[in-house]
Order: sequence, then C-alpha cells, then structure tokens
Amino acid sequence: MRPLAPFLATLGILGILSIATASSPATRNPGKPGKGQDSAITFKWKPVMDWETNLAFDTQSESEDGTVGFKWDSQMKVTKVEEDGAYEVTIKTTNARLSIDGEEEALEDDDEPEIVKYDAKGNEIVDENDEEEDESTPLEMIEYVLDFEPENAVKAGDTWKKSSDLVEQEITFVKTETIEGALCYRLDTQVKIKGPDRSGEGSGSLWIKASNFDLVKAEGSFTDAKLGEEWDPMKFKFSINAKKD
Repeated sequence: MRPLAPFLATLGILGILSIATASSPATRNPGKPGKGQDSAITFKWKPVMDWETNLAFDTQSESEDGTVGFKWDSQMKVTKVEEDGAYEVTIKTTNARLSIDGEEEALEDDDEPEIVKYDAKGNEIVDENDEEEDESTPLEMIEYVLDFEPENAVKAGDTWKKSSDLVEQEITFVKTETIEGALCYRLDTQVKIKGPDRSGEGSGSLWIKASNFDLVKAEGSFTDAKLGEEWDPMKFKFSINAKKD
C-alpha cells in the first residue's frame, strides 16, 4: 500500500494478525483550499516530525459462517525523520473489540506502541529476519479504497485507474465539501478484486482535509468478495473516522 502510507495495516480477525498502519502527513501544491473546483491538486505526502492522528475503525464481514465485527482505535505519531526522507511511526492500538454473531469481547490493549519504519517513498522497511505474512484477510479491502494516489495533479471531476495482481481500481476526485467542519477533498473508488480464487466488487469514499491532507473519514462496502481458496464469499463493510482531540 503506497498512498496514505502508512495509513493502515491489517490487524487480525479471528487470530489472523498483522499490523495497523498510520497516515502520512502531507504537503500540497498547487491550489489552495476554497479556490474552487478547478484547482489542480498534487497529492504528495511528506513526513513531519511529531505529526499525529487518532482514528477509529469499524468493520463487519458476513459469510455463511456468520458475522464478524472488529473495532479498534489507532493512535499514530511520526517519531523520526531522516535527512533522506525515511521516517518512523509509532502505532498504538487501543479499545479493540471483536464480535462474533453479535457477542462482543474486549481485547487487550497493546503494552507498547509498535514502531514501523518507512523509506522516503512511503514503503515499509521490513526486517529480513521477520516472517512474511502472505495470507489475505478481509481488512485488506480497506486498503483498496485508501489506495488512491494519482501520478499527476488532478482536479474535481478527474478519474484515473490503478491496477495490480490483486485488484483493479477506478478513482474519481469528486468535489470539495465540508465534513465535520473541515474543508475536504472527496474521492470515490470503484474496486474489482482479481487473481487466483479471488473475485468480488466494491466501492468506497474518503474525505481528505484540504489544509493538511489528514484523513477525516472513509467508508466502503464489498459484495461476494472472495480472497482466496481458504475464504468463503463474503460481504464486507467498514468505516474510519478521525477522533477529535
């Protein structure tokens, strides 16, 4: 996942664990908030020391086996920025709740924040001694909505496409609108899942604060999503909301 990197990483559902990620702070040019729908925006992220955010995640997946809900808060902060642009983010997960067919259980908070390292391009630096996690989880569908970064400057009404071995996306910069009292850029995404034993379609929207590119809100849903031979087709929906200080 590149854009909004490191915005999200996948926490586990039913014992399938990976990590939670954070959004990278951003700089923007040209165009200023409020200058109208025709301003071209360059979505470009740059780490800033001590930048932090707190996001609330809410997900639900439904298949023949039942319904699984997973909620958690992620507190994220940039704690180191190197001269070459590489940086580190601490991530602390709290208030995690897992529900299975309506029965909810509170999970333990992290004892210590996790430290995640990124290179200047926003790619995670993985320790070669760490085991690689190849198994898909439903939470990867959140990444398909958040992964929107265009190669060039865009303005309201523009549409672009992204493609990988796992997914095809069509993203539209819809408009500028006010959400939670903040002027935001709204982007909509249409997603098609592909690959061996993989299928399904989904859509989502996200709202990025115009002043600093922080994520204010995101939501999405998928139908008949199949993520590999080990997964039954499922419905999946999620929401992310920035928590106020």
